[in-house]
Amino acid sequence: MTGAFAEWQARYAEHRVATFPVENKRPCIRNWQKVGLRGSSQLAMKFTEADAFGFQCGKPNRITLIDVDSRDERIVGEAIKLFGESPILWRTGSGNHAMPFRYNGEARRIRAIPELPIDVLGGGFAVAPPSMGSTGRYEFLRGGLADLERLPVARSIKVEQPEAQRETSDNIRKGERNNTLFRYALVQAPYVDDLDALLDVVRTRNMDCEPPLSDAEVMSIANSAWRYQEEGRNLVGRGRAFVVSNADYKRLREEGGADAALLYCDLRSQHWGRDFVLSKAMAASMRWGLPRWRRARDALVKLGFIRCSHPGGRGPKDPPIYCWAKGYKPIPQ
Repeated sequence: MTGAFAEWQARYAEHRVATFPVENKRPCIRNWQKVGLRGSSQLAMKFTEADAFGFQCGKPNRITLIDVDSRDERIVGEAIKLFGESPILWRTGSGNHAMPFRYNGEARRIRAIPELPIDVLGGGFAVAPPSMGSTGRYEFLRGGLADLERLPVARSIKVEQPEAQRETSDNIRKGERNNTLFRYALVQAPYVDDLDALLDVVRTRNMDCEPPLSDAEVMSIANSAWRYQEEGRNLVGRGRAFVVSNADYKRLREEGGADAALLYCDLRSQHWGRDFVLSKAMAASMRWGLPRWRRARDALVKLGFIRCSHPGGRGPKDPPIYCWAKGYKPIPQ
């Protein structure tokens, strides 16, 4: 059976894009940075069944990729406002999005925009459509290979990045990979909706490892970080700025008490506009007794700040799920 790589390699080569086989967002070969058009053609004859492939971003293929790690089309719209519109838009195997632009000296910047799940890939590599991803196939939503000839340059933007985001532009050396990826996963965990989204983010960061970790190791790291997040033990991912209105603060202090106000601030620092787990483990992480933590939680429910959307209780992997109550939508600063 002929895979996507063997079928599409020559088509990409017609537009001077050298591709190589990948699996689980990892190159199937060493020295993928040195693959040119002739080497790509030879690889297509060797890896005939490879159903996923990628290309080097940056100067070699003259492509900078704006990688939008979100299924939300509104985030795609924000990316277009920031960088301009490309004639090509594709959906990744996990349902996220990407837009190629003509390379103009951009660096590889993971989470380039504070508060937005957007990476600027002016280096490293990216998986290309119609590769088969871990959960689905990459596909063009707008444009196609012919449009590679008319890619515009992305609009240049300058942003001040937090230290945790600036450091992700560096390559990760052997001996530092596990700890660096785990910390990165903890930093990113509050910004994603589920484990699959976090795994996709960590797999992307793993591309900067020299050499990349195995996919099994990446999955283990993502699972551990997500467990910390769900259990309320992710101290690395805290510290998000937010605004509390005078009316809300007064209600929290006077009607809910100091503990309710503290729990509210803890939740606001990690969650906004999405569901979250409130389990017994969070009480331990806050160094509170269970009765004290439950009183604070119940006060937030009674005051109409949060509500239980799923009671859980069907086993150790079925925790209670809460969300911000209808009509109350906290907005991060």
